[in-house]
Amino acid sequence: MKVQIDREDWHRMLQVITIAGGFFMLMIEIRFQHRAALIGDWRPWMPIIFCNAMIFLSPIAGIFWRKGGKVALRILYTLTIMLGVIGMYFHSGGHLIERIAEVTSVWSISLQNGAAIVSQHPPVLAPLAFVGLGFLGLLASATDRTQSISLDEFACARRTGDALAEMVSADSRASARQ
Repeated sequence: MKVQIDREDWHRMLQVITIAGGFFMLMIEIRFQHRAALIGDWRPWMPIIFCNAMIFLSPIAGIFWRKGGKVALRILYTLTIMLGVIGMYFHSGGHLIERIAEVTSVWSISLQNGAAIVSQHPPVLAPLAFVGLGFLGLLASATDRTQSISLDEFACARRTGDALAEMVSADSRASARQ
């Protein structure tokens, strides 16, 4: 039995595996950064468990792209964005505007004063990594490069391509003579 993989499937799987690699790296970082928060609280486990699931689910959905995998990936990547937004809420302790103002305040003070600021809160913008990864996944799953064209369109494109190739070779022959 011979398995044939076309170019579009290869590119799609490469995209899915790359994004799964992003989830793997994010999981490693989150596990380290949440090491103290994991004790006695269920919320820090959410992104770790989610990343673990995405590492395995996204390539499986990529394999079954034409049989519902595309829809499954879109749902999973939308959930990724939602997790990022929920994470921002959790990291801000319900005070999102104040925490973002705190983070952006370093742009309005000197470097020496900015270095002296010590935040007692989790990084409020860190969960945006999930939002970005989710949007990248949605973008990758939204593009479907396979197009069906009629034989007439193919023949016309072929004639146009042949005519362009002939013009280029004639132009290069003329410039070579000069």
